[in-house]
Amino acid sequence: MLNSNLTPLWFIPSNFITTIFLTVLFSIFFASYLSAQTEVSGEVEGEWTLEESPYLVIGEIEVPNRETLTIEAGVEVLFVEDVPFIVFGQLVARGTEEDSIIFVPNDNNSWGGLRFYSSDDDTRLSYCVIESGRRGWGDGEPNNMDRSGGNIFLLNSDILIEHSRISFGSAGGFGGGIGVWRSQPVIRDCIISENESGSQGGGVNLSDEASATFQQCQFIENIAH
Repeated sequence: MLNSNLTPLWFIPSNFITTIFLTVLFSIFFASYLSAQTEVSGEVEGEWTLEESPYLVIGEIEVPNRETLTIEAGVEVLFVEDVPFIVFGQLVARGTEEDSIIFVPNDNNSWGGLRFYSSDDDTRLSYCVIESGRRGWGDGEPNNMDRSGGNIFLLNSDILIEHSRISFGSAGGFGGGIGVWRSQPVIRDCIISENESGSQGGGVNLSDEASATFQQCQFIENIAH
């Protein structure tokens, strides 16, 4: 005999069954997405692939001198709060117009930005989106390098940045979007927007004998205090 407390399946409204099915399907998809994250920290080199994306940076990462990290088009790189990406060697992040490479914080407001120190001249950022890097707010001299370059900081690094968007960066010192020290980068076909500096250069600041070549770049609503 059937339990009288059970409702026959055919009596349950079809939209209710559809809702349950979609909820279960979403839960499976979300769990699969979380398990697909690749956690990284420490020294990195080799290749980051779209298959292993997104990459979750849980501690400071560094490309060592004489080593190369290549990042495939479409890869997402997510950072926990205040963690920087430091490059002493070579970084090749070459996205495409259809599949940019993304550098953004993960579930927080900011991260430590991309920081290049005497990096290989063949380093290239192409079709990248770099957002919400933050450096050096609080007490301290504004001309301190550690307080410069919210999204990107360059020291002795003559790199190429092209077809990219650098936005929402913040630096207590110089260069909310990009801080350039003793470097000669080429920056072309980029949008540098809505960055903020506590001192000079809301979008970009050039310091200590730095120079840069800008070609077809747009500077939009950057602020320097």
